[in-house]
Amino acid sequence: MRRRLRWMLPVLSCLTLAACGSAKESGPPADVIEYELFPSTREVTPAQLEALTSSDEEGVIVFAEEPPGFEDLEPGQVLLAQASEKLPAGLLRVVGSVERDGGVLTLRTGAAPLQAAFRKLHVKMQRDATIGEGRFTPAAGMRNVVRSETQGLTVDKGKGEQKRRFEIIVFDGDDDPETKNNKVEIDALLGGGYTYEISLDIEWGEVWLIPAKVSACMAAAVVGDDCNPEDFLPELRSTFTVDPYVFMDVNVWGAATLDFKKELDVGKIELTPILLFPLVFMPTVDIVASVEGGASARFEVGVAANAELETSVTVSTKTGGVPVYAPPKLKDWHFDPRPPVVDLHASAEAKVGARLGISLYGMAGPYARMSGVARIDAAPLENPCWKLHFALESELGARITTPRLPFVGYVKLLDWHIAPFRPIDEEVDSGACILPPDPPNPPGSGPTPSAFRSPPFPPWSKNLGGDVDATFAPPAGDFLSGAPDLVPAIDGRWIASGSFANALHKIDGNGSIVWTSRLANESGLTLRPLRSVPAYDAGVLALLRPEAMPDSFVLAHVEQSGKLSWARGYELPASCNAEATHLMRDASTGFVVLGRCKGSGDGWMIQVSERGEIVRARTLAEEGAIATVPTAGTVADGELVVAGTLVHSGGEPEWAFASRFDADGEPGVSTTFTCASRVAMAVTAAAPSENGGVTLVGEANGPGLVARLRKDGGVGFVRFPNLGIGTRDWFSVSSVAELPVTGMVFAASTRKTAETAPPSLVVAGLDGAGRTMWSRGFSLDSRTLTWPALRLTDDGGVFLSAVAGPEGGREGDLFAMKLHAKDGNVGDGSAVASEEVALADYDCMIDSKSFQPMLGALDVTTRTVTLHRQ
Repeated sequence: MRRRLRWMLPVLSCLTLAACGSAKESGPPADVIEYELFPSTREVTPAQLEALTSSDEEGVIVFAEEPPGFEDLEPGQVLLAQASEKLPAGLLRVVGSVERDGGVLTLRTGAAPLQAAFRKLHVKMQRDATIGEGRFTPAAGMRNVVRSETQGLTVDKGKGEQKRRFEIIVFDGDDDPETKNNKVEIDALLGGGYTYEISLDIEWGEVWLIPAKVSACMAAAVVGDDCNPEDFLPELRSTFTVDPYVFMDVNVWGAATLDFKKELDVGKIELTPILLFPLVFMPTVDIVASVEGGASARFEVGVAANAELETSVTVSTKTGGVPVYAPPKLKDWHFDPRPPVVDLHASAEAKVGARLGISLYGMAGPYARMSGVARIDAAPLENPCWKLHFALESELGARITTPRLPFVGYVKLLDWHIAPFRPIDEEVDSGACILPPDPPNPPGSGPTPSAFRSPPFPPWSKNLGGDVDATFAPPAGDFLSGAPDLVPAIDGRWIASGSFANALHKIDGNGSIVWTSRLANESGLTLRPLRSVPAYDAGVLALLRPEAMPDSFVLAHVEQSGKLSWARGYELPASCNAEATHLMRDASTGFVVLGRCKGSGDGWMIQVSERGEIVRARTLAEEGAIATVPTAGTVADGELVVAGTLVHSGGEPEWAFASRFDADGEPGVSTTFTCASRVAMAVTAAAPSENGGVTLVGEANGPGLVARLRKDGGVGFVRFPNLGIGTRDWFSVSSVAELPVTGMVFAASTRKTAETAPPSLVVAGLDGAGRTMWSRGFSLDSRTLTWPALRLTDDGGVFLSAVAGPEGGREGDLFAMKLHAKDGNVGDGSAVASEEVALADYDCMIDSKSFQPMLGALDVTTRTVTLHRQ
């Protein structure tokens, strides 16, 4: 694909830019086309095309039999064909190789620059296009989330035009159209028309035969050699002007508890091809949108506007593609804002528009995008409290995408553009808010002090059932294969996962399962979701353990409704014997997968983009350690923090470690610490703490582990909570949440082997120094209750998931509880037994030191994998 992209650049140079301007009310002038072909340009006739059997995106053209006149076809020659049923976009290709096999002719070709076909070319044409004409086709992946309908004729600027309405679901937490508070939706009405004008000019002068070095260079580049024929070509000059009159009514509404940003190719309107022999222009209008916002309890915003602009652009291949364009001139516009609906905390922006594209021979071309932008911002302590903005935004550039790839969609190979400009960007309305006595924090950021002190809800606990396998889960004290996980969903619900889970579970705030998403491979084997994290595009990314697959791990992107979007497998060298242990967000829009090489003892960290492409892959080790096992991580003060265990030889105790990395992946402060008498140290979870520090939790060969590390690497405190240290008693802390007031809440699995009771769990509140303020135990009569994961809620609660052991033929059940964060109260009539417990703290002298992690290159291959939701 890299070679194809380079071949397209000369074509882009002929039609690189687009711009926006005013609608022309007079009729278009007559087309002008004057040209002269080189003798080496082969005009393919309709009779020769009769034997054509296929022509793919890679430029491989196959004829069932060799057409007459192709006997002397050579690499470096250019094929030129008019549009036809077999070639709707026509043909302008340079031949890279000619293969003859049993009468079948196979040509490997690349996109040809216009200068390679034409000795002279002068073109000038003008056309009209409207958003209402042509057939609209939703983009791949959008068919279930976009509705389009055509409105009746209106008269704008003296011309009858249709308007199209688009309803676009950005995300829907339960795929239920009746529920309104768990989604974000864009509603847009677009209308208007374009008048566009294109001129092209090529002049080789006294050159009558295309130079041999150009032909050789073109042929070489097609088959993979490094050669750019643009270096030898004469100037191609192009002027492209687009004059639209646009009407747009942009609305966005919904609610979200996490920040989000999503780019949407909504669909395409195919317009009538322009056949200006021998050129074939393919005009299209793409409906495009983007939406972003912060955590917003509820918002609804909309503005209608129409506008008229004018400008023009000229580009030449001999100026490096640098455009010469007239700044946009706003001739006329007006807007009509609607009173917004907004809670105290809201931040949302929707941008919807139409992108006119003109491609030549269906390959590459310019685009002009005009969008309407509606934005609402609300902050309770500002005056005015809320502000409504509206902008018209125009963008100029050229874009190439791949064909649609399974589960991935369209991948951008090139998206070149001049920075968007906004001829209109104004505050169109504002207003005050009536503040309650105790204004809430932004959604998802935890309780206010008063909500923490006086939670407004009755606590509860429930057996959810779910799709879990507690017989599969290793002992609750061993989390190397995937600690229990509970993460917030953007719609205010929760996603539970872990190596005990057969599926991702979405749980609402009342303890009901919204959906389960069991993902299986082509053989029907379920891939267990070890971890999940919220994606920046409002979806969920899950780390899956592969079954009977060559991959070391699999990443799957799931929508808020549980539907699978895409999945990718990642394979590490066989000598590594890789095991993935953790998934986390990075400090930007991507993700980091942590794991260990059981073969070599090295740890590893693989950073991927929001689409799963590998950004950086490295091994992680400490000098003198025989094993480095990263098992947890977080982002603290903009830095990536990776934590885990260092194992040494000679009976030396294990050390817990935390290493910080900046935005460029460069290592910063690394700290390691141990309690020599505990022998083993395992980190299961990490959370950011005050002033850029980090809190680590886990176990220390019996007692639990709770540690606070400062941003500079200093050890604030290390605690070892326990219920008594017997021969085989254990207390494994698996989840922690920092309180907005001070201190933290953690959850642990525990068992006292001297007693007959099955394993149970403990939830405890600690102060800022790690001292216990309260602690409660939770158990079932005859069933194991372990693997807890918890999160704070905005109303002063702790939402907790856990796993109950097998009973009555079931392999296990998913439990959920909502407790008061201030004291762990679960209320009366609960499904679990609860009692106060006294936590001890094992006293140990802590050894700590800084170290420099050793980073190495890691070879990782990735592929698209086929999964299905059972």
